[in-house]
Amino acid sequence: GADVARRRRAAPVATAADARAYRERIMKALPKGSTFTPLMTCYLTDDTDPDDVEQGFRDGLFTGVKLYPANATTNSAAGVTDFRKIRRVLERMEKVGIPLLIHA
Repeated sequence: GADVARRRRAAPVATAADARAYRERIMKALPKGSTFTPLMTCYLTDDTDPDDVEQGFRDGLFTGVKLYPANATTNSAAGVTDFRKIRRVLERMEKVGIPLLIHA
């Protein structure tokens, strides 16, 4: 019921598929004639796939990647626990020019 829906909304946008689905929900909720354009970001986790991040960026889904150190700030429970786990993602982001947004 409501608890499941609340958890679903609270889940981070961690993949290109997540971003696509969330953007579609936002677009459907906009009033007719709205010129609002949602800018989607990828929530970086220990398991983020560099290929997915790059493809999401190239497809225009991601405008940046958010780095939340795990449990360091609000809504960071799913964040990065060890920077060594995201090294490949950071290297790919640098290569293709994806902005890194740090929340700490």
